[in-house]
Amino acid sequence: MAQALSHLRICDFTGQLAGAGATRFLAAFGAQVIRIEDPVNQGRWDILRGMPPYVDERRGVEFGGPFNNHNVEKLGVTLNLRTERGKELLRELVAVSDVVAENFSAGVMERWGFGYEELQAIREDIIYVSNCGFGHRGPYRDFKTWGPIVQAVSGLTFSSGLPDQPPAGWGYSYMDHTGAYYMAIAILMALRHRNRTGEGQWVDLGCTEAGASLTGPAMLDYTVNGRPLRRQDSPNSNRSQFPAMAPHGIYPSQEEDTWVAISCRDERDWEAFG
Repeated sequence: MAQALSHLRICDFTGQLAGAGATRFLAAFGAQVIRIEDPVNQGRWDILRGMPPYVDERRGVEFGGPFNNHNVEKLGVTLNLRTERGKELLRELVAVSDVVAENFSAGVMERWGFGYEELQAIREDIIYVSNCGFGHRGPYRDFKTWGPIVQAVSGLTFSSGLPDQPPAGWGYSYMDHTGAYYMAIAILMALRHRNRTGEGQWVDLGCTEAGASLTGPAMLDYTVNGRPLRRQDSPNSNRSQFPAMAPHGIYPSQEEDTWVAISCRDERDWEAFG
């Protein structure tokens, strides 16, 4: 399985979690992923480069733990697309690539002269997968987003919290990671389509659409049964309220640095435990 995609080359403009996480999965299955970065901003566009944890006391754009985690097994090159030479080199790379992947705001690739039509002119069966908050079409295309914004707009934030209280949301950028999963799947489905038909395509992915697709059970329950997700008779989605349990915790055992987790929900659990 580690070499299942070894016949593929991906021209990778992705960064952050929602993009780099997607191409990381494909690299893990053997695809040659060539990461393209701008030498002028010296990696500062991708905030993962400077984020902890660090292996040691060294700091800099090469040492951020999240960056190295999301770009393992990838190759890297810097191209200055403000110059004709940089654009020429990118055209050569696109010509021998199967996929171009990016998660810039809408319109960035077009402004560089590498929108889908230009990419298709270089290689007719190219697969171009873009991943931004609201996609490249529609009234919200110019809005810029991060994971927490996508969570709110798609309705996911409203699903988390206590009954009869304002939505709590998450302290975790859930849709940045989920956006990466959807992007990886979109690339694989486009590749499958090309294998069957010989046709490339542009997959215009919007993270808000991916988020909205996760609200289906809650929307169906409310539409059909009139039951809101956050209600008094059901466990809260953020798991902040539970009936009292005793014993409930992680306890040290007799051996050094060994532990046991115990959770008794009711008398039956307690009797079985005894």
